Amino acid sequence: FELLVADVRDRQPQVNDKGLIDFREQGAIPTVDADQPLMRRIPATFGTPGQTVRGEVVEATPGRNEPFAEHLVGACVAPDDANLLRAVFSGQPVCLPNGVAVEHILRLRNVNLASGNITFDGTVQVEGEVMPDMKIRATGDVIVGGLIDGADVEAGGDVRVAGGIIAKASVVAAGAISARFAESVHLEAGSNIVIEDSALQCEMQANNQILVGTKATQRGRLAGGAARAMMLIRTPLLGSG
Repeated sequence: FELLVADVRDRQPQVNDKGLIDFREQGAIPTVDADQPLMRRIPATFGTPGQTVRGEVVEATPGRNEPFAEHLVGACVAPDDANLLRAVFSGQPVCLPNGVAVEHILRLRNVNLASGNITFDGTVQVEGEVMPDMKIRATGDVIVGGLIDGADVEAGGDVRVAGGIIAKASVVAAGAISARFAESVHLEAGSNIVIEDSALQCEMQANNQILVGTKATQRGRLAGGAARAMMLIRTPLLGSG
């Protein structure tokens, strides 16, 4: 099996045009496009007959074709070539025994100096936190299980944060932004901004609605900063008084 795509990103820190190293930039995450060749199977041969020291012919044992792995997500055998595996959709290639899968979702434990900045054609799912000064650029959604702490996040879909968005973070989404709380951040959404608890000292702009305190109807508060929405701004408490 011959791998036709890069399955390992360049982990070397990148040197900028000033000769300085930015340890947050560690190269692009490999991606493939729909219908792109992923892996080629080298067909088995019949072998070449040999001979003994006495000159007697030794028949060759024919080779055996190993099949591609079954149930490969995002990949299929080309209809015109049984030895070629192609991508069904764009995403991240993942090398497996006897095959390559394509994932639309990039899963990370945290986004920090160890992971580097993230640029991905698809959805990025972070189990933990996005640490200060890190960047995420995704054409799909960005899903964060913890905090976005002083980071820069931009998504072509929605941004959903189970925890909070804090410390001068900037989050821009073509879709909606949702988080448990927000403090001292910039939020810009193509549709709605939904904050379950409070939004304090934030700059928020939404093309549709800004909803604060959706799960804290008594203590939810919108205080400080600025909030602009085309349709509706709703909060249990407005201001710090």
